[in-house]
Amino acid sequence: MLNAYNKIANLYGLIASAVYGTQLNQAKQILVQTLPKHGNVLIIGGGNGEILQAIFDYAPHLSVTFVEASDTMLSLAKQITPETMSINFVHSDSFDYRQQHIDAIYAAFFFDIFSPTDADKIIQILEEKHPNKPTWHIADFNLQGVTKWKSLRKVQIKASILFFRLVANHAYTELPPLFSYFRNKGFKSLTKKTLAYNFLCIEVFQRP
Repeated sequence: MLNAYNKIANLYGLIASAVYGTQLNQAKQILVQTLPKHGNVLIIGGGNGEILQAIFDYAPHLSVTFVEASDTMLSLAKQITPETMSINFVHSDSFDYRQQHIDAIYAAFFFDIFSPTDADKIIQILEEKHPNKPTWHIADFNLQGVTKWKSLRKVQIKASILFFRLVANHAYTELPPLFSYFRNKGFKSLTKKTLAYNFLCIEVFQRP
C-alpha cells in the first residue's frame, strides 16, 4: 500500500530494535554477503536504506534498483546512500520500474507484511518480469523448526502483525509460508543460514 509506512518511517528502526534487538540487522548483513559482486540487484521494500552502505562496501560495482512504497522511507534512504553508488530509487507499490535485466532480488523482512496470496502474486510478477532466472536473496521470520523460545517468538510475531494492522491497515493475520513456497514451486535452494534458533532464516533461491 503506497505510503502506508510514512507515519512510522522515522521510528521504524527503533521499533524493530525494541522488539527483536539486533538480530534483524545481523540477518540483513548476512544476506548482503550472498549477493553477487557485479550486475544488477533489485531491492524490494528497501525501507530507510540502512543496508545500502553495507551493500556498497561489499560490492561497490553493483547497480541497484531500490523499490519502496513509502516516499518518506525513500527520502531517508537517499540521505544515507553512498555518493558513488549506482542506484535508481523507485517509489512504487506495483513494481513498476525501468530496469529490465535483474541478476538478483534482495528481500529482507519484506514478505512478512503480506498475506500468503499476496506474497505468491508478488513472486509470480517478478518471475514473469525477469525470465532470466534471477537469484532470490531472502531473509525473514520462520516459525517452523524454531528450537528455543517458540512461545516468545509467536508472541513477537502476533504483536508485530497487530501493530502493522493498526498503523498501516495491513489485512494479513499470519506469516506466509515463504520458504516452503519457494521449495514447493520448484525453486532450488543455493545456500541457507539461520539465526536465533531457526527463528530467522537467510536463504538464496533460484528457479532451475
